[in-house]
Amino acid sequence: MIAFEGEKCLVCGQEMKKDDEIAVCPECGTPYHRACYLEKGQCINTALHQSGVSWQKQQEQELIRRKSEEKRAEQMEQALEREQNGGSGMFQESLYDGVRLDSEEPCVGLDPTEEYDGVTMGELAEFVHTNKFYYLPLFRLMKMTGKRMSFNLSGLFFPELYFANRKMWVMAIISLVLKILFSIPTWLEMMVSDMGITLSWLNLDSPLFLNCARVSSIGALIFPLVCCVFANYWYYRFAVKRIRKLKQTAPTEEDFHTELKVFGGSKLSNIAIIFVLEMALLSILLFCIENI
Repeated sequence: MIAFEGEKCLVCGQEMKKDDEIAVCPECGTPYHRACYLEKGQCINTALHQSGVSWQKQQEQELIRRKSEEKRAEQMEQALEREQNGGSGMFQESLYDGVRLDSEEPCVGLDPTEEYDGVTMGELAEFVHTNKFYYLPLFRLMKMTGKRMSFNLSGLFFPELYFANRKMWVMAIISLVLKILFSIPTWLEMMVSDMGITLSWLNLDSPLFLNCARVSSIGALIFPLVCCVFANYWYYRFAVKRIRKLKQTAPTEEDFHTELKVFGGSKLSNIAIIFVLEMALLSILLFCIENI
């Protein structure tokens, strides 16, 4: 029956196809594969029987709810795009059942009790601390739509500095190491061709070096692009994971909120640390290359 095509049978969990034989509960209207209905001998959608709501009415309500959520997510995405493109300092649309985003509010106007993978918006706001007006709506958009991709300009040009500033040290070190590894063929070519340094073990025309240089060039291009579109999502996952851990380890509620501020937020001095570390690693690398 075409009317139920694509709906899932509550017994077997499989979608109903155009040519399937369908049985419908005479009381609530819930559809089943005929064989599944005969197997059970009765309708198993007891929740509808208890509430007195028909299956058709339930589907209509679900469709309305889904469209409403999609509309809100679309409004949110458009507002975020305008903010990133230099729009006003405040979103003008009424979002999330009439709530307006306000940069002066602790949670920029969002519900502080709303849960995000085991943490609340209020806890996320405390952890993010700086630039909440950008991150909190974006995190909610990710939750509502399931999207993981967004645009992070810092992640594109300076991923290791962005992650360090946000105290994501694992990602900062990974980004730094990959950046240095991808730059090795360029450094080798510059040392031999431009600086006149003799490296007896290196042949710039060998297939091995040319292939390594090609792979490094591709990696140096792709990795920043990946960071650009996923950095915000990685930060969201980092924040959630760190907050959950602090909840488990903090001895008191007061300590928990103190540690949110300590481990969260941003720290510009971390950029200097990662920069010094980069210079040190490059110096060690060049020394090793010259003395092999």
